[in-house]
Amino acid sequence: AAALERAEVARLQLQGLLDVAQRLAIVAHQEMQGGAPVPGLGVVGHAGDQIVEDDQRGEVVAAPHRGQATLHPLDHARVLVLQPDRPDGVGHPLRLDRTLDGLQPREQPVEDGKDSSRMTDSATYFARSYAEARNAFLEAARAAGGTLESLAHPLQGPEGEALATDLAWFGPRDAERLLITLSATHGVEGYCGSGVQTGTLRSGRHKDLPDGVAMLAIHAINPHGFAWSRRVTEDNVDLNRNFADFAAPLPENPGYEALHEVICPPTWDQETIERTFAELMAYAEAHSLASLQQAVSGGQYRHTDGLFFGGQQPTWSHRTLARVLRAQGARARKIAVIDYHTGLGPFGHGERICPHPAGSPGRARAEAWFGGDITAT
Repeated sequence: AAALERAEVARLQLQGLLDVAQRLAIVAHQEMQGGAPVPGLGVVGHAGDQIVEDDQRGEVVAAPHRGQATLHPLDHARVLVLQPDRPDGVGHPLRLDRTLDGLQPREQPVEDGKDSSRMTDSATYFARSYAEARNAFLEAARAAGGTLESLAHPLQGPEGEALATDLAWFGPRDAERLLITLSATHGVEGYCGSGVQTGTLRSGRHKDLPDGVAMLAIHAINPHGFAWSRRVTEDNVDLNRNFADFAAPLPENPGYEALHEVICPPTWDQETIERTFAELMAYAEAHSLASLQQAVSGGQYRHTDGLFFGGQQPTWSHRTLARVLRAQGARARKIAVIDYHTGLGPFGHGERICPHPAGSPGRARAEAWFGGDITAT
């Protein structure tokens, strides 16, 4: 448990370091070019984000959806607060505290022509805990007339609550076209995805499906990460990177091998942070900032306590998703998958990220189905 907690702390701290590193590099580059520094950073995508891709059985488009859910006040979400653990006044590793104390709903600015009452109603779709989110989704699915199924997870949540991936099916069972929505691939990001799924049902948007199209809502595919406010699964696996062929040699990441001890040191205090930052900057200077990003976030399969660990076998969430897709999607010829994530894109904007390259049949279908507002990975 201590190793996993250390990895989570390191990931959160390291993300801040990488953000700073990117800004430093951008400012330095633009000053040399005589331009004004800009705060915006580009989107970095990963091929592993794609769960379902075109195959010979049918036409499939995966459209991971990473934007912050529209109208979701972040203050409603459970947050991770880093606090120094100093019982004797001496520097110790940082610990993770889960707290909602003091959080109040934030007033959202209302643009001209917007219905403020509708914005307030939308905020109620988003829960303060996994258990609350699960209950809200199940209630909304029952009220909307969905066919429900629950797949129990073997572990429990922080309050001893049961964990599960819940399914809700709407529309004809023999539909050849199927829309799948997926939440909590990255655990704690399920607050957004769950809220969108629940809001879709409460608002009646699921009734807008065209004839011959069914919808399958997969709620909390990584329920353990959702409940425990972690990005990863119960075995510290980044689920996006777990869809590998474990019968074949796993991908190597020599850059991460060189940086693992730097990124995940045995202690995490101010001195360690400064040393880590210096060594990361030295690596970026020697190899480029893009190489640093690839080394850290490209995924690795050796260090079970490390960052972006892809696992050494299929996780419970991986096996569960495969089981669901085989059972529920076998009849469909065309499947669209919307996998809700957070953390990239403009605040309050639902950014549609598509892993299919420009000019490919999958990309053309995604643009036809979702419109031109598509971001490539």
